[in-house]
Amino acid sequence: MGESKKENLIIHNLPEPEPTITRAGDRKDRDNEELVKVLQSINCSTRIAEDVKYTVRLGERKDNVNYQDKPRPMIVGFRNVQLRNEILRSARNLVKTRYKDVSIGPDLTNKQRQNEAKMRTDAEKLNREMDSADSLNWEWKVIGPKGQRKLIKTRKTTMDRRKRPRSNEGSPQAGPSSKR
Repeated sequence: MGESKKENLIIHNLPEPEPTITRAGDRKDRDNEELVKVLQSINCSTRIAEDVKYTVRLGERKDNVNYQDKPRPMIVGFRNVQLRNEILRSARNLVKTRYKDVSIGPDLTNKQRQNEAKMRTDAEKLNREMDSADSLNWEWKVIGPKGQRKLIKTRKTTMDRRKRPRSNEGSPQAGPSSKR
């Protein structure tokens, strides 16, 4: 990860302040309050003044756009890498909170995002090109945390195999039940 981004997280779908709040300082205060609530919901207590270097919304704020529907992403720079990593590990718990639509991830460079997109495309291509015998038991996947992902060939799990359509012909359970 880029050295300048190693202490950052990017937060998607964090609600933006109401459009009636027009002063930039008031919007930033409201963003920070919402950030603290999100982090508390996953048991990561953060003191904005001591733990956070900066918070910034990506993209230019336009007066005629309703950001309640699609909030701009927020980058949060932390003073402490350990706190950032703790938050990243706990982020999966957001699904159990009222912030289930919010996602927290590492702040990746453009090159890292492009590499991960290429790996996903390569995995799809390799899976399409695999012969039918191999494709019953093997698949290409992109695994690992964002920024550290790898493309690997892995054995399909039992659940993956169950997704394949099967013929029920000749099965005692095929067709309607004859019990009355």
